[in-house]
Amino acid sequence: MFSRTLNAGTTSVGTYTLAAPTGNIVVPSCTPIGASGKYRMNITVTGHGTVEKATDYVLTVWNAGGVTQSATTLTPVGSYSSNNAAKGWGYSIDAQYRTSSTAWSSTSVPITVCD
Repeated sequence: MFSRTLNAGTTSVGTYTLAAPTGNIVVPSCTPIGASGKYRMNITVTGHGTVEKATDYVLTVWNAGGVTQSATTLTPVGSYSSNNAAKGWGYSIDAQYRTSSTAWSSTSVPITVCD
């Protein structure tokens, strides 16, 4: 972190890079719901790797376009269920480092569940 004191106070800026956790224990499933084109998707996280300085771990569910559908803080486990998923949906687990004013997050490769 870099700090500079000004007459108006202190301004702090900084950057931090976190690795994505490895060794995650995840049970994903995705089954079609009849001929509707929708899928029943369940993702259960029963464990995750640890990353130095991480304060939180987050399960993020993505649709086929890469838009976040859900973000759940793992405590240390967590799950997600949907009866409205579609082909191409998946998840990622990322480490986060939070301060009172900002958060840094790792960037992991999403894993497709519904294909």
